[in-house]
Formats: sequence, structure tokens, C-alpha cells
Amino acid sequence: MTSGPAAPAQLQVVADYAISTYLRSEDGIFVNLFTPSEVSWKVQGVPAKLIQTTTYPESDSSELRVEVAAPCGFTFTANI
Repeated sequence: MTSGPAAPAQLQVVADYAISTYLRSEDGIFVNLFTPSEVSWKVQGVPAKLIQTTTYPESDSSELRVEVAAPCGFTFTANI
């Protein structure tokens, strides 16, 4: 870990991973970071869950799985 003036900023970036992995909008969800995680939300009142499985950057693949309780439509975007 770096010491000196940059250290607090680096710690803040790491702390923000949890809140910036997924970003939601009115019509969908955006995958911003590739990290093992899951997020739950509602699409038009329907419960939805996105599960991300990855060992990135050790491997060059990531699995994104969406589970919904009923058919629904939404926009899905990934930062590649």
C-alpha cells in the first residue's frame, strides 16, 4: 500500500467499489466493474437479480446471470 498524500484517496477508491460496481437507471442496469458480486432490484415491480461470477483479472472471462421472477424488459449495459 502506498503511503503519503495519495494513500487516503486510494483507500476511498477501494471503498467505493461496492457502490460503483452496478449503476441503475429508470430503464435498466449498467455493469461498471468486473468482480464477484450480486445485486437485486425491481424491474417494473418484478424482483430481479444479477449475479456476476469472475476471477478477473486472473482469467479473461466473466459470467453474468440474470434471474427474474416473471418476464420483463429492461436495458442491460456492460463496461467492456
